[in-house]
Amino acid sequence: MELKDLMHLLEDMKVGVFATVDKDGNPHARHAHLTAATEDGIFFMTSPDTHFYQQLMSDQRVALTAMTEEGYLIQVIRIEGLARPVENDYLKQVFADNPYYAHIYKDNAG
Repeated sequence: MELKDLMHLLEDMKVGVFATVDKDGNPHARHAHLTAATEDGIFFMTSPDTHFYQQLMSDQRVALTAMTEEGYLIQVIRIEGLARPVENDYLKQVFADNPYYAHIYKDNAG
């Protein structure tokens, strides 16, 4: 399967479980909306007010898993890597059709 096919499949899954670690090394997992997946990366949103955001800023290591089920076929994707913040102008392009953008990034939506 090509990278673009994997990214399309991941976008279709819509929600993934992201795992991070806190400052004491304790694991945390939570669901988050998968906004876009391209050759540039996997894009998701979280408010700077969340523990998720704080954990990503103090330790960029992240694991993601997502799955889809259609009939008897179950597909699972598991990815590990480093998270990085993205400039707001680029986010506006990536999230152009996403209704959650203005809600999550209240101060930057304009």
